[in-house]
Amino acid sequence: MTGQNVDQVLDEKADFDDTRPYADQVCDLLDQVPLSAEERQSLSVVVNLPSYAVIAAGVLAELHGRIGHFPTVAWLIQTP
Repeated sequence: MTGQNVDQVLDEKADFDDTRPYADQVCDLLDQVPLSAEERQSLSVVVNLPSYAVIAAGVLAELHGRIGHFPTVAWLIQTP
């Protein structure tokens, strides 16, 4: 899909609680990703975003702040 070899796939579950601020939960989610600050800024990252737009926007904004640019987004389309 990217035209490059995939070295590692990280699967973090994005279960959000509507009673807590989403921004805090986005930070908690990204804190669980086992990459150092150096790895985040030097590796090519492809993200499969959560389906809820508000959370997806938060994930993109937080990743931009952490890695210094927007990551590549894998747009997955469900086929019948």
